[in-house]
Amino acid sequence: MTIEQRLDLLTLQLAALQAQLKERDKAPEKPIEALIVEVVAKDLSINPGLVLGQTRQGRIPWARQRAQWLLKTELGWSSSQVAGLFGCDISNPTHAMKVVELAIETKDQERVKELVRIQKKVRKLIHESRQAD
Repeated sequence: MTIEQRLDLLTLQLAALQAQLKERDKAPEKPIEALIVEVVAKDLSINPGLVLGQTRQGRIPWARQRAQWLLKTELGWSSSQVAGLFGCDISNPTHAMKVVELAIETKDQERVKELVRIQKKVRKLIHESRQAD
């Protein structure tokens, strides 16, 4: 084997090892539901932990209701699945659906604008996550 051939072989082996290391070091991807909560929280400049919590201050309940509505409408989750994620009673996601749908029906412009903006982001996330699978 010539020096050039050995160098080529070593280069290929090094590339294979680098690819293995890169794959090993990849951070595990977050589940889509966590990404949805994060997108909603970021949109309203709220900590994602607060969206998942029980706080009723300021815009946190609206963020929580949007996240629950998105999980139900975009992922097809049941109220019990949403309640499990949020650690709440099954009536909370049902109420969230009513609140968000009322905002849409009454054409609450500020909230509808927020919903459309965040729904586009969530749909993009869902599309990207399905392509990655």
